[in-house]
Amino acid sequence: MAGTSIPTTVPDVEAWLIATLGPAVAPVLVRNVKPDQKAPYSCVVVRADLQNRVTPISRYCRVGVQGWKVTAAGEADRAGARELCAAVASALERAPRAGILLDAQIDAGPYRVVDATSGIEYQYASVLLEIAV
Repeated sequence: MAGTSIPTTVPDVEAWLIATLGPAVAPVLVRNVKPDQKAPYSCVVVRADLQNRVTPISRYCRVGVQGWKVTAAGEADRAGARELCAAVASALERAPRAGILLDAQIDAGPYRVVDATSGIEYQYASVLLEIAV
């Protein structure tokens, strides 16, 4: 169908998340993979999982948000991680409805999770987006 404005490719939601959230929590790093860092550090890890279609031109996207805040002693700063995770989830809810974002709401969290590899606790939240595709 020539001349249509309906998108024909799936947007890179994780790239959009990193670009959108980076300024909201600067100077904290926002990545889609947790970087190797020496303590102390703070970072946010986002994961976008595309879900079912809502309409012919939109779909749900469940976004996992991990808030990491680690002290110089290599221990979790639970309160700091919770604040960071909640700030990122709230920033997504308040993000302008423009570009690919049609709607957003916090689905769950933040809640405590222990990293199986390092044993360090972080906070996790889930945000449900409706995006244009």
